[in-house]
Amino acid sequence: MKVMEEWIEQGRKPTRIIASHLTGGQVDKTRPLCPFGQVAKYKGTGDTNDAANFLCAAEAMGPVNRQPESAIQISSASAISRSDSS
Repeated sequence: MKVMEEWIEQGRKPTRIIASHLTGGQVDKTRPLCPFGQVAKYKGTGDTNDAANFLCAAEAMGPVNRQPESAIQISSASAISRSDSS
């Protein structure tokens, strides 16, 4: 929270914000919080529970007209139903 307070109160924009996950009151995993349009990507080496081994990178975008999987499954089921009833 300190980094957020400094950003809001003093105008110091953070270069990196790290989120922590706790289990039993102990930090067991950290990840960088990335700007909109970016996601945390594992560098390929080191502990996967340590934010130091991740970087923020542009999120891979699929085709613009891509439908959600549920829509694809429904469409497929509808196509099957239509062909079964003919």
